[in-house]
Amino acid sequence: MAAQRRHLEERRTEYDERVFRGEEQFRLQRDETLRRIEELERRRQAKLEAFRHLGVVHQDPEVERAAMAFVMRYERERGREPEDVSARHDGSGFDVRSVERTPAGERVRRIEVKGRWGPPRAWSRSRTPGAGCGGCASEGGR
Repeated sequence: MAAQRRHLEERRTEYDERVFRGEEQFRLQRDETLRRIEELERRRQAKLEAFRHLGVVHQDPEVERAAMAFVMRYERERGREPEDVSARHDGSGFDVRSVERTPAGERVRRIEVKGRWGPPRAWSRSRTPGAGCGGCASEGGR
């Protein structure tokens, strides 16, 4: 959402400058872009409120590091080759790329790690069918 908002803000600024210079044909585009920014903010607020309602309390870097260490250890213990790709911030949507080498070839696991603390009810399992990892991560893709 942040990248989308930045893009829309850039567009709105550009259209606003053009309208200011007298290019009235950009007024409608500017206004529509502003409407989209406001809608995006409403959606963001609704998501944050839903998280508060679920009891997800805090994001803690120490807890996140512990969750990453857990997942890396879990993958290694099962003979896989995990790689921490979280620092790339490339928008790929996952934190660990883990490769399992078999006689039939390679299987790549893309794992999104979520380390959170809060009330016990805040912990949930989010995973694809057949995936392991005891609820520590969402897994997807091959």
